[in-house]
Amino acid sequence: MKHIYSIFIALTAFFPVKAQMVADSTTMQAAYSNQVFYSLNNGVINTVNNENWSIALSVVNTGSIGSSILLNEATSYLLAYPGDNSKWNTFYT
Repeated sequence: MKHIYSIFIALTAFFPVKAQMVADSTTMQAAYSNQVFYSLNNGVINTVNNENWSIALSVVNTGSIGSSILLNEATSYLLAYPGDNSKWNTFYT
């Protein structure tokens, strides 16, 4: 096993990795009013107004504690149906 590690180290020493540092930046505007979609290959792909959403999901860690479903009250509304969910097809908004 010691010989395998020695061969691996010797081979990697002969093939230096050349990386280029790239300086790039993007802005989300004041109060994070934009959502920016960024690609490491292509830079900024799209910028979307943060008010253009209805439902958001937030998951903290792997459990349900702290996780939430958020509703954008500026663009959407929530209806509650207090009853049997088998009759949802008759629910009239």
